[in-house]
Amino acid sequence: MSSNLATVQMAPHEVLAANGKTFHWAKRFLGDSVGEKAAILYQFCRLADDIADGGDTDGADMIATMRDAILDDAVQAPEFLRSFLGFADRNGIDRRAIHDLLTGMLQDQGNVALASEKDLLGYAYRVAGTVGLMMLPIIGSTDRKARAFAIDLGIAMQLTNIARDICEDAEMGRRYIPATVCNNVSPRLIRRGRLIPMHREHIRASADYLLRLADRYYASAYRGLAYLPLRSHIAIGIAGHCYQAIGHKIRRHHFEVWRGRTFVSLAEKIIASLFSLTSLRYRLGAPTKHQPELHQALDGVYYDAARRSS
Repeated sequence: MSSNLATVQMAPHEVLAANGKTFHWAKRFLGDSVGEKAAILYQFCRLADDIADGGDTDGADMIATMRDAILDDAVQAPEFLRSFLGFADRNGIDRRAIHDLLTGMLQDQGNVALASEKDLLGYAYRVAGTVGLMMLPIIGSTDRKARAFAIDLGIAMQLTNIARDICEDAEMGRRYIPATVCNNVSPRLIRRGRLIPMHREHIRASADYLLRLADRYYASAYRGLAYLPLRSHIAIGIAGHCYQAIGHKIRRHHFEVWRGRTFVSLAEKIIASLFSLTSLRYRLGAPTKHQPELHQALDGVYYDAARRSS
């Protein structure tokens, strides 16, 4: 825990400002109370991610213990987890979504080389779609139909992350690009400094694939914003469009993600935020129905079980 102590000791809004620039930008549109709750959720996810990424040698054991403690009060949980679970219970966050989140983080342990698009989407649900589910009660959403669209936004953002960080992930022995997409090129050959033209073409094609897939999930998520309260609709729409702008910038730069991490400027955030207001049109007319084919890969997760029983 020592390497993550700073994250625990910082105020939630400080963690968000330091590590989640896009979400910090969107937070101001949620209002103080809801924005602070969103920052608490972000702080927990950031801390868990730091632990899972190997800041401590026993990171995998810590994440596994945390996951067990979520559904079993007999398991001794660290203080920061007990505090977050109290926050989750008070705010109507389903613990099973937190359990799925930590299951996804356990997938990051050791070398990673995903085989199929189904594996990719299942992973994206666990580490990011679950965060969409956890955000819903925080932002005042009570319509169960919003859940599928919230998951889609999380998946879309995670796919954007994966496209942006192809080379950084490879340096940690991780390849989230499905083998069927990248000709099973290994993380070793993706790493910076070892790129040859043939492998650069694999990376370009992979980033293109990831961002086109992400755009399908962004499009669905924006239609589902109509199920949220108006202020939350605006704020979450801004967050989504600002994050999607990262992918647009990668595309303009010809998918050369090995040249460094892509960021959007303040001016680009403002433009994306203004464009996000076009999603308000989905509040008019008949409610949007979710496309079930977008979630065909989500078998064996909490959301899938809840969906089948409803």
